Amino acid sequence: MSDTGTKPGSLSPTEVAQIEIELGQTRDAEFDALDQEWKRERDKIAASPASTPRLDMVGQSPSSLAEEYDQRRTVHRFKESMVENRWSSARDSVRADGTTLSDAFRDTSANIPAVKHDFAASSANENEQQETERTVHVERTLTREVNTRTAPRDTSQARHR
Repeated sequence: MSDTGTKPGSLSPTEVAQIEIELGQTRDAEFDALDQEWKRERDKIAASPASTPRLDMVGQSPSSLAEEYDQRRTVHRFKESMVENRWSSARDSVRADGTTLSDAFRDTSANIPAVKHDFAASSANENEQQETERTVHVERTLTREVNTRTAPRDTSQARHR
């Protein structure tokens, strides 16, 4: 437990993070199992003989099928909320017993001296430097152009042709 920001006798940020990952994986597995169970329940409702019309018109009415569906869906949603509540309380318990990463970052950042940076001045200096570079570039280009236009031409070769 040598991580920064840990309290004596508590879980380190690394341990808290690992436990939260494992809790999340368990929760996901439970939700997958519940989804499979719900699919089986839906298939049972769809495959039940009550869902097919009979010629003698005796049997469950469409409203009783809807009621059965709603009833099973309510049970499924209740199971989902139980999984979510169990996961939330386990996660909260782990966080209460240990130091979370955000706690560790907050504790560490409190010990780092603040670095002040004047972004406006920095930006103005960068703009001034860029403007100076552009001016120098334009001056060099113009000087080259003027030198090539004013350079004396050798006209002696042009006359002999």
